[in-house]
Amino acid sequence: MKKRKFILAARDDGFGERMCCILNAMYISKKTSLKFRFVWKSKEDSLVKVYNNKDKFLTCNDQIPIEVIFSHSFIKKYHYDNFNVSPLDNFHLFINRSIKELSLKPYEYHWGWRSCQANLANIFYDVKWKDYQNTLNQCWKEIEFSNKFQEIINQACILSNKIGRYLAVHIRSGDLIFEEKGYGRWLWFAANKALSFHLALELILKKLNNFNIIIFTDDIESGRQILDYVNKIKSSSYECILAYNLFKDEEDNSVYRTFFEIVTMSKAIEIYSSGDSGFSRMACFIGQSKMINIYKLLNSYQQLNYISNNLKKLILNKYQMSYSYFLLFLRSKEKLLSMDKQLQYLQKGYEWNRDNYIFILCEIDVYLNYKKFDKANKLLNSVLNIEFNSIANLLLQKSYDLKRYDNFLLFSAYSKCNVKKFQYINLMKYVLASDMLKNIELLGNFYNFDQINLISLLSDRQAVQQAEIDLKRMNICSNYMLDKKKYNLLFLMRYSLAARFFNRLDYRLGKCLLDAKEIRKIIFLPFNLYLILKDYKNFLNDYKKQRKKDISLKILPMHKYNDYINLISFRKHLTYKLGRVFYICLKSKFKYKFLFLLYYLIRVHFEYKICKFKGK
Repeated sequence: MKKRKFILAARDDGFGERMCCILNAMYISKKTSLKFRFVWKSKEDSLVKVYNNKDKFLTCNDQIPIEVIFSHSFIKKYHYDNFNVSPLDNFHLFINRSIKELSLKPYEYHWGWRSCQANLANIFYDVKWKDYQNTLNQCWKEIEFSNKFQEIINQACILSNKIGRYLAVHIRSGDLIFEEKGYGRWLWFAANKALSFHLALELILKKLNNFNIIIFTDDIESGRQILDYVNKIKSSSYECILAYNLFKDEEDNSVYRTFFEIVTMSKAIEIYSSGDSGFSRMACFIGQSKMINIYKLLNSYQQLNYISNNLKKLILNKYQMSYSYFLLFLRSKEKLLSMDKQLQYLQKGYEWNRDNYIFILCEIDVYLNYKKFDKANKLLNSVLNIEFNSIANLLLQKSYDLKRYDNFLLFSAYSKCNVKKFQYINLMKYVLASDMLKNIELLGNFYNFDQINLISLLSDRQAVQQAEIDLKRMNICSNYMLDKKKYNLLFLMRYSLAARFFNRLDYRLGKCLLDAKEIRKIIFLPFNLYLILKDYKNFLNDYKKQRKKDISLKILPMHKYNDYINLISFRKHLTYKLGRVFYICLKSKFKYKFLFLLYYLIRVHFEYKICKFKGK
């Protein structure tokens, strides 16, 4: 008889994310043939100790031993010891597919699949929210907790009944706001995972007219300040309560408090949050609350207005003030407000927290995007000569587990400057390119066009030589310098699908066609296309020779790349579509097709615009 495969919950971050992952694994076990299992890694979070020692309370990701949380029988039945596996799942492969497919081969591992912490109703087409939430409620009741945790559940239930009907407002801060590593993720996902106190204040004041409100936050100092402000000006009979004040814990154990607050939050009528926190997601999983994403509830203009007004009324610590200004910058950028307005928010945010260099990096990015290269170069000159390592390290910060540069969204702007006189812009382009080349084996499968384009700058020997001279002059360590032995286009193409795709003949032809927008480029278009064809032929000959000498340079078939799924989005590029039409006409045995080339190109361009308009 064959052994049943299992679905493993293996998250090792915050308590909410771990429990969501466990609940999802239990749900999947009920809906498929997979058995439920989980692992639980102990972890301490330094932030809790640092802030508690300053008499400022911050509830973070400390994880106490498994025996304190779950019953002995539950652990014995479902827990695996010393199971070494990455906590990150691959459920993105199942978007718009059936949950039943998890039971089918091939599995992620020989034993089955890793579970995820996300809302499965947003992944599998046959997972419907109401049935999903009800089944999760059932899974929650089936978890056997320790006596201490069961006591906390009972305590939270009694208290919520006493308060009556209430709304929950979850203001998430934690590592995203208080840790330097969190700053580096603000542009990617972290800014919208946290929630601004100044935005939450507006919601609280509006909802307090009709409901009791409980504020849940891990920044207790700011929580007390917002509570004091609300209680001073409120005119309704409804109460505004800080969840921290509801739980008396002599041990000051952050997990006990977190568990109590999640259960209390689950009893709320509605949960208002950033929409992407494991804490509030778990509360929604185990209760019948409606989750409302404040960032979707309020449009960008409302957010700009509310945060701007409330920054004048509620003065909090430097971390919260600077974060709110950064949100203003993000929204102003989304709505294409003026360059001066974007810079104003960045400069005010930096004034509040001069240890957060993401404001400097974004200011440089604004100048580059608006082609104010002289100002960008001047700012880089002033900061790099003082804080080169801090600026460069933040720009190059990576999440190896997620296979990303945290600030990859800032890379493309550097490609917009092709003027060699801007010394410090070119220096940063070199630093970016050399670091991406060094990390191509680990991260290359996730490089986009802009990143591949930056790496190609390393083929300019004169620019490389000048950058290395500048680094030595500034007494910068060799960590930022290029390993010349590795720079080879074939090497890039082996480790990066993007490098391979964006160097295809059809893509290069399409780029040449799309760039021909000026009279001079149109006149020289036939000659430039000829040069691309000639250069590509030489490249193929060179590839054959190098492959004979070094078998490791053999280029993989497309489907062998880890990010093969990205090929679908690459093929939607207009550049590729135009180049593909040109290439097909070129290779067609019916040469008369070239007579209709202009018609084909116009038709492809028109179809692309229609699809873009429809959002496809």
